[in-house]
Amino acid sequence: IDGTPIAPPAIASYVASFQSGGKELASQTVDSQLEATGSGPEVDVVDQATVVNGGSVGQTVSSDKKFTKIRLAVAPGGASTRATTSPGHTTPRTTTPRTTPRNTPAADSPVKGYEEITLDAPTDSVDLVLSVPQQLPESAFTFYYAVVDESGNQGPLTSQSVEAIEVSTGDVQVTASWDADSDVDLHVIDPTGAEVYFGSTTVSSGGELDLDSNAACNIDGVRNENITWADAPPGEYTVLIDYFEGCGVSETNYVVTVFANGKDAKIYTGKFTGDGDQNSDPTEVTTFTVAGGNSSRTSTRSSTPTPTR
Repeated sequence: IDGTPIAPPAIASYVASFQSGGKELASQTVDSQLEATGSGPEVDVVDQATVVNGGSVGQTVSSDKKFTKIRLAVAPGGASTRATTSPGHTTPRTTTPRTTPRNTPAADSPVKGYEEITLDAPTDSVDLVLSVPQQLPESAFTFYYAVVDESGNQGPLTSQSVEAIEVSTGDVQVTASWDADSDVDLHVIDPTGAEVYFGSTTVSSGGELDLDSNAACNIDGVRNENITWADAPPGEYTVLIDYFEGCGVSETNYVVTVFANGKDAKIYTGKFTGDGDQNSDPTEVTTFTVAGGNSSRTSTRSSTPTPTR
């Protein structure tokens, strides 16, 4: 997150890919202004989101009428509403609630250029996963959403305030995000068998957990965790995710994103239910191998996450 101004269309600098149901969605960047109003369906999204550079965020895009396309634009800039402290499983962060009404467009408007995402079939609701680049121009910005019906009619814009928390990247970066005020924990086991997680935030191979959220149900609103190796040793890595504590919520949807040695991000989704397991039964998400001798080559294989427990 470097604050460098960018020329339109800007949206490609904020979102790398779109997925739904484990499948990447077709999209194209349109170099024109996204209209603010229209006769098509109104769209509903959460009014505030938190992301990390190199991570992903899952959210539901819905309407009271069926739509076939989603349009997404961005307005760079804005003030962060979160004060952060040093990461740690017992160190809560503080949040300042948003004071503007839900889904009220910001005073500014999106810059020229938007992404148009084509869905496989008409729907009134889609669970969308947005993958975020490892380098972001801003630490706070606004997304503008609109949907398009089967006749090509776009509806009015709905805004979403986004805060990007800067985290480390490297040869290997693994992130987790989730959608509820629960305590989810990310774990990665390195080729030596050392495990990076809240109980061991650094290991001798260079792995580090530099962001930990909702520790022991001290709800901070971040809902993201990040583990990286700046210079990853060769060998096999295992990614796990644990539902440490439900914190009173009924279910939690999560997204795990894996970057390894310059390859495209691999994204995995799943759901937790129940009270949590206090780190007694982590779910294996994926295993990938970093080969030796060349930092641009990585192979990845996935195991299917347990969808619920």
